[in-house]
Amino acid sequence: MVTDNNSGTGFIYDVDHRAKNIEQIKCPVLIIHSKNDGSVPFSHAEYANKKIKQSELFVAPTDSHFIYIGQGSEEVLRKRFEFLK
Repeated sequence: MVTDNNSGTGFIYDVDHRAKNIEQIKCPVLIIHSKNDGSVPFSHAEYANKKIKQSELFVAPTDSHFIYIGQGSEEVLRKRFEFLK
């Protein structure tokens, strides 16, 4: 059980977006991003979508960087399950 909000290395990946060689990714990828994200520019998702051939960009109908909670999170969850099928 998590008892704090420390995301460990996940936080570092959120801060450092210098992805290298992402065009080498060959498996299907679902990119989920909100245009209302005040932490990470939407252009990062568009860049990844352009570089990863088998990617799909889903625009999350959420109000912030936290796409898994609050309004619109149900649609994000639905899209994740749909992609995994």
